[in-house]
Amino acid sequence: MFESSSNQLKKALSAAAVGGNDPQVRSATHGFDPLDELLDKNQAAGFFRITVRTLELWMRQGLPYYRIHRSIRFRRRHLLNYLEQKCKN
Repeated sequence: MFESSSNQLKKALSAAAVGGNDPQVRSATHGFDPLDELLDKNQAAGFFRITVRTLELWMRQGLPYYRIHRSIRFRRRHLLNYLEQKCKN
């Protein structure tokens, strides 16, 4: 269940990265990869559809994150990889 939905998400993000068929969108992104976008805790929890408290538990269990001064950020690519690893176990 999770693998197929994560694959669907990857495909949607890939399509968004190239802007679909809209040349204006493609040129406006200048090759930006949405998988490299940094998310805060609330956005990351929303990405997984979990609570921030569960996200913090996953951080203690190995979910990769960046600490930038006092803020915590997650790279979307790392969230997908972590989800795939959890689904395999």
